[in-house]
Amino acid sequence: MKIIAAFALFLATLLSGTFASGQTRASLPEIDPPILQDVPPATGEDLFQHAPVPNPAPPILLPWQGEWIEPGSPADQYRIAAKALAGHKHQFVHCKLQNGKVLTGLIRDLNDQGFSLHTNALGGTYIHYTNLAEPPRVVPAVGTRIKQGAQWTGVGVGIAVAIPLAIPLCLIFLPFFAVGAFQD
Repeated sequence: MKIIAAFALFLATLLSGTFASGQTRASLPEIDPPILQDVPPATGEDLFQHAPVPNPAPPILLPWQGEWIEPGSPADQYRIAAKALAGHKHQFVHCKLQNGKVLTGLIRDLNDQGFSLHTNALGGTYIHYTNLAEPPRVVPAVGTRIKQGAQWTGVGVGIAVAIPLAIPLCLIFLPFFAVGAFQD
């Protein structure tokens, strides 16, 4: 038993010695630094003198993309009403447009030109204040609330079904990608 331990110690010393000898620092050969030729000698000029910097071009002003809403106009009153209603994130509002449509949804992304009315779970339409026929008003909107709840439920079910289906598909197609079967 002692012979095996001694032999293992001898073998470990021999192997570590050969590995350690490979780790020694190699000597660098003496290399002369390169000599630059065809370089004119430095004169008495300032070596750090820069070329004159041209003035920057004036900024390009793009035309304003929005509509100007006059203070006191009906569109300004609609904006004030929409800002008051936007504070309640879960409050449904009716918006009657000039073309006769009535939209029901949640006010989102309010700015000076209009707002986004989320009529569906994942989005809606952008309404300009100038397109409104009357100020937005609060409504209970039970049917719209149920519709959006059903849409969110569908999104959740879709994700819950897609993830378990995606895992086996990835395991099926991963070997094909690994061997390069689907190359551009």
